[in-house]
Amino acid sequence: MRSSTIVGYVYLEGNPLYHKKRSATTTLHLTKGDDVWVKVLDSLSPVTIRGCCYHSIFSGFLIKAD
Repeated sequence: MRSSTIVGYVYLEGNPLYHKKRSATTTLHLTKGDDVWVKVLDSLSPVTIRGCCYHSIFSGFLIKAD
């Protein structure tokens, strides 16, 4: 999310036969005061992710200052 706008997403299906590792990359032009964050949305399916040790990592870096 950038402020209140969705800029990307990662879909995690509920099939237990697949690994649950997913990633996404995006490049944004930010202006002073923009907030950048990760939002976990409710699932649209009846499947719930269960178990131990699910992690989320979020990082960013400056490519070039205006």
